[in-house]
Amino acid sequence: MSAMDDQKELLIITNYIEMGRYQHAVDRLLGALEQRPSDGHLVYLYAFCQYCLDRYEEAFDACKTALTGGFRPDTCYYLLSKILLQMDRYQEAEANLLTALDIDPENAEFLAFYGYLHMLLGNNHQALELINQALELDPGSLSALHYKFYYYLGMDDTYGLRSKVMDTYFSLSTNESDRFLKAGMLDYYDFDYQGAEENLRQAFQLDPTNKYILKLLDEINRKPRIYHRWKRVIRRRVLGKLAVARAVLNMKWVLFKGVGLTWETSLLFTVPLALVVMIVAGLILILHGVPLWTK
Repeated sequence: MSAMDDQKELLIITNYIEMGRYQHAVDRLLGALEQRPSDGHLVYLYAFCQYCLDRYEEAFDACKTALTGGFRPDTCYYLLSKILLQMDRYQEAEANLLTALDIDPENAEFLAFYGYLHMLLGNNHQALELINQALELDPGSLSALHYKFYYYLGMDDTYGLRSKVMDTYFSLSTNESDRFLKAGMLDYYDFDYQGAEENLRQAFQLDPTNKYILKLLDEINRKPRIYHRWKRVIRRRVLGKLAVARAVLNMKWVLFKGVGLTWETSLLFTVPLALVVMIVAGLILILHGVPLWTK
């Protein structure tokens, strides 16, 4: 096979990968690897496709082969980290990712993934710091915005942080399937299962091999719709009332600043001022129709 034929074959393979047709890419890669078994780039692409097809053992072995064959170590260590994470080998995943970061410490994608790893381990403060650090290096990093979306996904969006992240992501992403997927997940976490199903079905039509979309659709179809419809309504009303209460309680600090009190001197007035704030808060809550006691 000539060099021109090799380049043509590589172009076909990368096009399949960009389209998400990973099995088609694997079939072409197997033929190319018969001709060039020591080509580190081809071995790496084979490992990446196997990872995307959830064949983690095959992906791990191929990526190790690409690494020992001299293909870009930072990229190989990063992929190994992602594979190991899917295999629930968190310490090894972190070790490989740190090795990748040692080679390329200002790689926004590596930093964002490290933030995601901390998120899974429950270290939310460190996770957000790393993701924000990645966005400082590359404000248009879709990987960082992707993980920041997941960070805010299940949180109260009273201050619009999740919405802001989504607006930025949607303005940059050209992946229509992923856009529908994220819109569906937002609906899902807001208990709007009908809207979630509509968006996820659109995502699946664009990416029919995505098993995660199928999993979410299956979960939605198991939900009792009437119960969760009222659950969504009640949740929104409660969050609205809590936002009012939070704003009222913040009045205490506004009053402190208005009379020029510091934190230390404010302690002398905490009890009487707290009583005033409680009375004002009660009046506002009554005006908003919130009962102050239950039977």
